Amino acid sequence: MAAATVRGDLAFALALAESLLAVHRPQHGLTLPALLARLCQSHVHTAAGRTEEAAKALEEMCAECDRHGERWMRAYADLFRARGELSLGRFEAAQTYARAALETKHRLHDNIGIALALDILACAAAASGQGEHAARRLGLAQQVWDTIGRAQIGIREWVSARQTCERQAKAAIGDQAYTAAFRAGYDAGLETGIVHALDPAP
Repeated sequence: MAAATVRGDLAFALALAESLLAVHRPQHGLTLPALLARLCQSHVHTAAGRTEEAAKALEEMCAECDRHGERWMRAYADLFRARGELSLGRFEAAQTYARAALETKHRLHDNIGIALALDILACAAAASGQGEHAARRLGLAQQVWDTIGRAQIGIREWVSARQTCERQAKAAIGDQAYTAAFRAGYDAGLETGIVHALDPAP
């Protein structure tokens, strides 16, 4: 399922997710395969523009996580919800979800979650015309991605969103200012950078 998502075979990924969910019922308890299937569902629906279906899958996932006090995967649901809000042009809501996820992922030392959250915050900032903030977030995110390996986990839709973010930020502040702000974010201490990213004040 994850491999199908990464290689862009979204129809196959969705079919696998739905077959998993047919087996892993809520009465069986909270299971990682079911949670991953919900995330996969939401990603495919968001990519296809079916944002209501994506939100429904995530709401069901969040309800299950909250019922069991689970936070690690719950924060991923917030990240995927943030991407859905981005696709609808609701940038403030996207940042709210992304910051909630970032706070949890930072506490849990989940670098993939941290990097994804920073990417989303950058995308929301760039789409709102805040080019310098976007460039700094992208730089900080890249610092984390460089410790992991493949940025955006190689998922085509997320790579494309990152590229769009870069173009928007450069258009807003110019190439030279973008490069300086990106470098400032990349060279910042991670803890300090995350504290700034969690601050909703522009």
